[in-house]
Amino acid sequence: MEREEKQERLKELRQETGMNRREFSKEFGIPYPTITDWELGHRRVPDYLLRLLTYKIKMDAYALKKQEENSFVTISFTRQDVRDILKKRGADASEQAVDEFIEGLDLAEFKKQCINDGKKRLEKSVE
Repeated sequence: MEREEKQERLKELRQETGMNRREFSKEFGIPYPTITDWELGHRRVPDYLLRLLTYKIKMDAYALKKQEENSFVTISFTRQDVRDILKKRGADASEQAVDEFIEGLDLAEFKKQCINDGKKRLEKSVE
């Protein structure tokens, strides 16, 4: 695989996870400057690492799919949802502002909070 293909593949993998570079770096224990250098083509992504990341991300997606199959509620948010919330609060709702908002989110933590909030609401509805 050519150098440009590797850097594009890494970027695609990261985007598949929905993570920004900082989150991706933290999730996989790879220094942020290294991820940036790989994506920008300043350094070469090792073949073995690209294969391992591909495998890990695909297995995580498979596990999540199985988990969702056993769930009866799935919540998702779109860029438009973010834009609408920013507008409602009187904040800048431009594409750049939406990107910055999403980049600033700790998606893993946000997801955990949503799940915990949903479980609490479910428990209240059973009472």
